[in-house]
Amino acid sequence: MNVSRIVSPDVQSDVSPDAEIISAKNRNRKLKTRSSGLYLVRSGGTYLFQIRLPKRIGGGAGSRPIRVSLGALPHQQARELANALGALAPTLFREIEKRMAGKQGPNSKTSKDLGDEGVADDDWPFDFASVFLKAALYDIVQPPRAPTPAEAEGHEMMRGLVRIGREVSAKQAGQPHDEMIADHAELLAAGHVAKYQAAASPISISEELYTSVSAPLASVPHQPSSAPLPEPTPLPQPDVEPGSKDKRLISADVPAAFQLDRRTVERPASSKPLFSHVASNYLAKRKSSKSEENKDIGIAETRLNLFAEPIGDHPIDTYTATDLQAFIDLIKYWPKDAKCRPAHLTAREIIASNEDCRFETLARKTLEEGYLAVVKAALNSGQVDHDYRPIANAKLFYPDLARPPVHTQPLGNAKIEKVFQTGVASGMFGLLPVSWTPS
Repeated sequence: MNVSRIVSPDVQSDVSPDAEIISAKNRNRKLKTRSSGLYLVRSGGTYLFQIRLPKRIGGGAGSRPIRVSLGALPHQQARELANALGALAPTLFREIEKRMAGKQGPNSKTSKDLGDEGVADDDWPFDFASVFLKAALYDIVQPPRAPTPAEAEGHEMMRGLVRIGREVSAKQAGQPHDEMIADHAELLAAGHVAKYQAAASPISISEELYTSVSAPLASVPHQPSSAPLPEPTPLPQPDVEPGSKDKRLISADVPAAFQLDRRTVERPASSKPLFSHVASNYLAKRKSSKSEENKDIGIAETRLNLFAEPIGDHPIDTYTATDLQAFIDLIKYWPKDAKCRPAHLTAREIIASNEDCRFETLARKTLEEGYLAVVKAALNSGQVDHDYRPIANAKLFYPDLARPPVHTQPLGNAKIEKVFQTGVASGMFGLLPVSWTPS
């Protein structure tokens, strides 16, 4: 039976036939897949620049993307950096294409050169592009400062000396040259330096700098100048007030103790057993307390080995909170998924390979309550047997790469009762009385 729909001829539709009908399901999917914009992705609190090599140079839709960490920045700033790097991408791809076609210059590195440095022949475009983009990002974030007037004059003096040296080198090689400059090179160089020394007065030109630039002039016969060069004058030492900007007693650029290689730092002499011995006993006690196989023991064993490899296996009483902070600082790039940790690589190699955050890193809760908690427990587990001081009450800092926990709030009794009343009224909870009250 055909059922027709009767529509009044006076009714007009304001909906275009090309309009997209978005269901609730489609709308939710669109919200979930909303990205940060072109070339820009987000991993936890960090933005990453992401781009793929074109198909013509070994890339394409199925290839792995090139990712460069922009850091924890405001979205607008990350957007500007991503746009700037994206604008450089066409020039980068053309350069790679020229190198692949064998049109590189005499000083350029070919795929063979990169292969000799440990980069696979078929993978060198990816590594070349990664290095190029990271260098470009550094130049964008930290552009070179403008030279001071004194430095600008020094550059002008250097250009003059380089030109004189170039003419002398051309003469010695039998190439076309300016005879006026080459035949009187030493005299010209001395007068050129004297002019800038006289203009700079207290600022002296170091003998090493002059000698390194004018070294090709040694073969020219010496012609004494009429006026001797003035003696170099030492630079005046400015008076600096304590705590002023020029004299920094406190600086964030000084490497901290946890940034040193904790495997080789000097530790006090000790007769206590090694961490590996205490940690093994800790795992054995945990395993004996379980009546059946428990996968948590295997996970704890993996994490304790991850601590021992980059921090080192030392006497148990020589570890400090600095070792824990160093462990946190190292595994901030540790990939969250085990499939992203190749078995043939060491822990430090895996960490180094993910410094651009191409794989998702650990969440703050996992880092603190999973990895660090088991290490603390193992370190403190031998106190009774071996009598040493435990690590306690240490203020540790966690990287912004570690994703913060998502806080949840349970429903109160009033809200639960309202839900059930609504369900009963709608007929969905027909077996429950309306006056039911949650315990």
